[in-house]
Amino acid sequence: MALSDPQTYLWLLPPLAAYLILAVLLEVIIRRLPSLASLRLPLHLLILGLGLELSFWRMPEGWTHALSPYARAILAFGAIALAIQAVEGLSVGYFMVRLRGRHVPPILRRFLLLVAYFLVATIILRAYLNLDVTSLVATSAVVSFVVGLASQDLLGSILAGVVIGVERPIVIGNWITIDGAEGKVVDITWRRTMLETRNGDTLILPNSQIMKTAIVNHALPSNLHRITMKVGVHYRHPPNSVKQAMTAAARLCPHVLDSPAPSVFLDEFGDSAIVYRLNMWINDMSVLEQAKEQVNTHIWYQFKRRSLEIPFPIRTLHRPTKAVPENTVIQETIAQLMPLLKSSELLASVPDESLEKLARRMRLETYGTREALFQENQEGDTMYMLVSGSAQVLKKMSGQEEKELAVLQPGSIMGEMSLLLGQPRAATIRFLEDSQVIRMDRQVFKKLAAEHEQFLENLTTLVEARRNENESLASMFKAKNIQTKEGRLQAVLNHIRAVLKL
Repeated sequence: MALSDPQTYLWLLPPLAAYLILAVLLEVIIRRLPSLASLRLPLHLLILGLGLELSFWRMPEGWTHALSPYARAILAFGAIALAIQAVEGLSVGYFMVRLRGRHVPPILRRFLLLVAYFLVATIILRAYLNLDVTSLVATSAVVSFVVGLASQDLLGSILAGVVIGVERPIVIGNWITIDGAEGKVVDITWRRTMLETRNGDTLILPNSQIMKTAIVNHALPSNLHRITMKVGVHYRHPPNSVKQAMTAAARLCPHVLDSPAPSVFLDEFGDSAIVYRLNMWINDMSVLEQAKEQVNTHIWYQFKRRSLEIPFPIRTLHRPTKAVPENTVIQETIAQLMPLLKSSELLASVPDESLEKLARRMRLETYGTREALFQENQEGDTMYMLVSGSAQVLKKMSGQEEKELAVLQPGSIMGEMSLLLGQPRAATIRFLEDSQVIRMDRQVFKKLAAEHEQFLENLTTLVEARRNENESLASMFKAKNIQTKEGRLQAVLNHIRAVLKL
C-alpha cells in the first residue's frame, strides 16, 4: 500500500482508542482518589508504552523496529517514575510529614523529584536510544549562557521560591504587608506568590521581589494582632470616665479578645481635645475592619449615654444652630414618657402628679442595635422601661445556646425583679434596633413607697402573681413552707422592704 493511502494508518485506531479509554478511566479514578494525583504522569506513560507494545503486531513492516526502542524507553521511564513517586510518598509524605509531623517544603520536594526524573531520563535515553544528553548540554553551552542572561530574573524568582519553601518566612494562609500592600497568602509556587487583598483582588509578586523587600507577617509569632484607635475628647471630661467608656465599647465587640485585655491611654493634649489611644487585640486579621467599625459604633453610643463630647477642631469655624430651651426639651420628654408610665402595671397606683415629677427627673439613654442592656446572671439594682425601639429577651438553654423568649416593645419593663428582690438578672436583654430607655433605681421606688402607701402593696401583689415565672421566688416560698396567699404576700412585702431598706 502507498503511504498516502489512508488505509495504511488504520492500524493506529485500536491503540489510540484503547489509550483514550484508559486515560479517561485513569482521570475518573484520580478524581475519586485525589491522593493518586501525584502518580498521574507515570501512569499515563505506562498506558502509552503498553499501548505501543500491544499495537506492534498490527504495525506495517519496518515500523516495529523503529518504534520499539521508544516504547521500551517510555515503559522504563514510567515504571521508574512510578517507583520514585511511591518511595517519595511513603518516606516523606507519610512517615516524615504525617507520622512525625515534620515540615518538608513542597517546593523542595518537587525540586528533588525533577532532579531524579532528569537523572533517570538521562540514563534511559543513553541505554535505549543511544542519546548522550551530557554531550548535548556541553555543545549548547553558548546557548545556555544566552538563555541564562535572558532569564536571570526568572531564575532568581525560582531560587527565591526554594528559599521561601525551606525557611518558611511566609506560608499559605498568612496575612502579610509588603510594599504597603496587605493581603492573605493564597498560593506559593516556584516563581511567584499570590495575595488576596481585602478588596478581593489578587496581587501577584515575583519571589525575587519578596526576598528583597521587608515583610510584616501578621501571623508570626502568633495570630495575635493589636489594633490601635485614637479618639479626641473634650477637656472638661475626667480621663477615667473616658477610659471606662472606651474600654466598655471595646469589650462589646465579639472580635476583640478578653485576654490580652483592651487598654486605654491618655496619648496627648491636643489643640482642641485630649487624645486617647485604645489598644485592643484580635486573633484573626480577616475581621480587622469589622472590629474597628463595631468598636467605633459602640464608642459613639457609650459617649452618648455618658454625655462625653468629641469636640470640633478649634481651627474649624463651627456655627451651632440655635439651642432648644431646656424647658422645651423637658416638656417633650415628659409628653413622651407619661403615656408609658401610666400604662405600666408597676406604677398603676401612682398619681399623675407624682408620675410627672418622676418623668421630669428621667433621662433618656440611647442604645445601638445588638447592644446588650444587661446579661443573664448579672447582678443589678436598676429597672428599665423601653421608650422607643425594640429588644429581645434571651435565655441560655442546654449547650449554652441562647433562645429568644420574647420581643419587647415600647412600654415594656425590664429588670424589675433584680431591683425589687435583689436577684441576678434572669435573662439577657439585647436591642434589635437603635432604642431609648429610662433607668429607675431603688431610690426612686423608695421615694414612691414613702409617699404612696398603696404603691408598695400593688408591687407586692404584682410580684407574688409572677411567682410561677420566678424560680428564686418559688424556692423562697418552699424553703419557708409558705402555703397561703396571705403568707406569700407578707413574705414578698418583707423582702421588698429589706431590699429597698424601708
